[in-house]
Amino acid sequence: MALRRLLARHLGYEFLDDARIPVQVTATDLVTGRGLVIRHGPVSTAVRASAAVPGVLPPVAHEGRTLVDGAIGELDLLVRTATQGVSDIYLLPAGYPCAGARPTSALGTALTALSLLLHRQLAAEVRGYTAPARLHLIPPLCPLAVSPADFSQTSTLMTRAHESASHWLATTPDVDDPRTLRLHAHRTPAPLSDPRAPHALSAGAHTQEGLI
Repeated sequence: MALRRLLARHLGYEFLDDARIPVQVTATDLVTGRGLVIRHGPVSTAVRASAAVPGVLPPVAHEGRTLVDGAIGELDLLVRTATQGVSDIYLLPAGYPCAGARPTSALGTALTALSLLLHRQLAAEVRGYTAPARLHLIPPLCPLAVSPADFSQTSTLMTRAHESASHWLATTPDVDDPRTLRLHAHRTPAPLSDPRAPHALSAGAHTQEGLI
């Protein structure tokens, strides 16, 4: 599998216990719907399970369970993380708050719907978070005009996300606004090549409309 080869080429370690910094990976038991945290074992198995979006990547068998994407399961990860004795939590949302391109296939429709559901779930967890650990919410990409089913833009989106997160961490790591997770549309979405796009969140209040 391509993902397995990608992990083997770039991670530099084979088992979660070998990581320099403790790594915990979330997944979902597809049978029970319970979320779980993988702390030990092959890192490739854990990451493939966590990335197994239903309908896109196959589920992963692990210790007698059938595992899929960790965001689907019943697991309040923010509260769970706060109980680990940490003082700060940095949350990088991977959802799509911007209204993107209209899906044109059954798979595109399913992925767009799943993305909306998971994003709403995350937004609800952020709103309800009251633990003492400080929550730092790294703003998701915005504007964004690409469908969750359009994997042809992966490289461009990764570059934008790296630039956007780096800029935020360097300039405003103590400014957190849960409103950045609100679903919204733009009158004129910026193209992917727009050099202003990585930092467009700083002007988000002037470009957003139809906030939900």
